[in-house]
Amino acid sequence: MNDDYSDRVQRLKWLADDHTESEDLNSVLMRIWDSVSECPEEDTLESLKHVLEIIKPRQDFPKKKIRKSGWMYGFAAMLLLLPALCGISVKIYEMRLKADSELVRCVVPPGMMQRIVLPDGTNVVLNAGSFLSYPKSFRRNDRLVHLVGEASFDVAHDSDHPFIVQTPKFCVKALGTKFSILADQSIPRSTATLEEGKVLISSLLDPEKTFILHPDEQFSYDSRLKTYHVSRVNSARENEWTSGAMYFNEDSLNEILEKVGRMYGRTIVNLTSDDDSKYTMSFPRGEKFDKVMDVICMTVGNIEVLRQDESVIVTLK
Repeated sequence: MNDDYSDRVQRLKWLADDHTESEDLNSVLMRIWDSVSECPEEDTLESLKHVLEIIKPRQDFPKKKIRKSGWMYGFAAMLLLLPALCGISVKIYEMRLKADSELVRCVVPPGMMQRIVLPDGTNVVLNAGSFLSYPKSFRRNDRLVHLVGEASFDVAHDSDHPFIVQTPKFCVKALGTKFSILADQSIPRSTATLEEGKVLISSLLDPEKTFILHPDEQFSYDSRLKTYHVSRVNSARENEWTSGAMYFNEDSLNEILEKVGRMYGRTIVNLTSDDDSKYTMSFPRGEKFDKVMDVICMTVGNIEVLRQDESVIVTLK
């Protein structure tokens, strides 16, 4: 059966070449027709009928006389190709289903935090309101995970399989290191902060933009200004959120309110003007929400907090 199929394929390849001798062409086509011994199934005939309806000549063009032998030869070729095309489509669909079922998706609700151990032994702390997806087992040449939100990674060392975190704006590539990422869609500034080791950061928006981070360095991308920046930071303080504390370093009021709302599971609406002012402040683990909001108001000045139903509204005085 395999020899017969191979023979048919060779004939079809021959048809694709430019042949001018009609006698040889007719001879090959007849051999293809004669090799189809089985009657087509009902589904095949319906598919053929549908294709012929699509490719039939338009009524406003002069019709050419089509010889019966040409239609038969085309039908024979289609009988050979349809099973292969159907088999490829089914295979692709099955591969997509299998790949989708092998992914683990982790969503952390607002006001909560989750610790995860990945299949390779990498430890992850996922912050409130964040999403992480990863395979049940790493079988590729790399260890790829996808993140939206904020997470800290303590990567298991494996020099043969780089660890890659893909966010909506950039990728972070490491072998064995400790770093954190903030890639929240609601905040214009995305960051990657390195605590130990070395990482390579590649922009998904501009492939030519690459950055290498060393310990206590932070990469940031501002989606409003379309700018990239690397600066020195205190990485230990930047990652205090993993223990329940909060530390803000040169953050805007909007960024601070977004993070506070996520940490406490509260909806905070900022009605103040969005200026370029930056603020630095910190809160210990377990600090009450009302106390946090009072400190923010005193630090920023000229703003007040109003409560309406389940929302907290920040306005100018």
